[in-house]
Amino acid sequence: MLFLYVLILIIALWGLHKRQIPSGEAALSKSQANMIKGIFVLLVFVSHVSQYLDLTGSTDFLSNGFLFIRRNIGQLVVVPFLFYSGFGLRCSIEQKGSAYLRSMPTKRILRIYLHTAIIITLFLLVSLVLGDKYSSKHIILGYLLWDSFGNSTWYIFAILTLYLFTWFSFSVLKNKNAALILCFALTASYCLIMSRLKESWWYNTVFAFWFGLFYPSLQPLFLRILGNSLPKRICAAVVLGVVILLLTRGLPSIPYSIQENLRAILTMLLIILLLERIEIGNRLLRWIGTHVFEIYLLQRLPMILLAHFGLSKTCIPLFICGSIIGTGLLVWLFSYLLARFDERIFDI
Repeated sequence: MLFLYVLILIIALWGLHKRQIPSGEAALSKSQANMIKGIFVLLVFVSHVSQYLDLTGSTDFLSNGFLFIRRNIGQLVVVPFLFYSGFGLRCSIEQKGSAYLRSMPTKRILRIYLHTAIIITLFLLVSLVLGDKYSSKHIILGYLLWDSFGNSTWYIFAILTLYLFTWFSFSVLKNKNAALILCFALTASYCLIMSRLKESWWYNTVFAFWFGLFYPSLQPLFLRILGNSLPKRICAAVVLGVVILLLTRGLPSIPYSIQENLRAILTMLLIILLLERIEIGNRLLRWIGTHVFEIYLLQRLPMILLAHFGLSKTCIPLFICGSIIGTGLLVWLFSYLLARFDERIFDI
């Protein structure tokens, strides 16, 4: 399994080159955002595919190495999706103003939910065909994103909730700083409530989204402090890396949720710092990065089917290859179908 991380590293390094001129704007461009999201959705895929394999009790170096990396990366695999969603939302609000806010409930929030509901229906049908049985309550909660049929739900639940917080905050308060403070308070309330109701991954990285909203306000200060000084940037990267490692090991005096959210924010700062000096770019990551939503939601479906027929136990290489090919075909099909759906329903 360790070779999957090596493969992702090779894909990430393919086409990587140093920028001629360091650029904070280029580091946050849509192109670079898609590249980073492409890398991290591959990490999500590896994390998910490993959940169908029995790696407990493994003593060989490669298996232990894989488990060590997976355990320490943890929920950082979703941090760029949250950050870039918040950052893109803030930029859209500032560029398009109240017209964009008025369209958010339908063209952003409802559209994402309907896409998700269509895919949930597919998971439900497959589960029923495979012999699973669900109560009416389970099915209702599944469509409310509170439960699942083998699909991943927590991230969509979290992102839609954060979109609602943002829409409400910026609609009610015209002052952007006040809106950011209200959004911070709502996000903190979400973490507090969800910590009583759900597992930690439902809330322990959500402040990466708020940080994305806040970063356009922070960026001028960040650039003013560091300037174009390479020594300053190296020192900043080292400090960020050390603090991230300390938070990964765990600090007993700080609550776990605060540590994880802080680790998420600092990880994004480190990524931004690196992208100001280097540029990632290849066709594969570009395609993957533009289909993150479909990949994230659909990848478990071929895994469920292949695991049902025993391939996750009898032939792991075939299980992994089948999951990759199956995900790719589903993403290609659903990208087309969902685009036609949007044209018909939302006229976009």
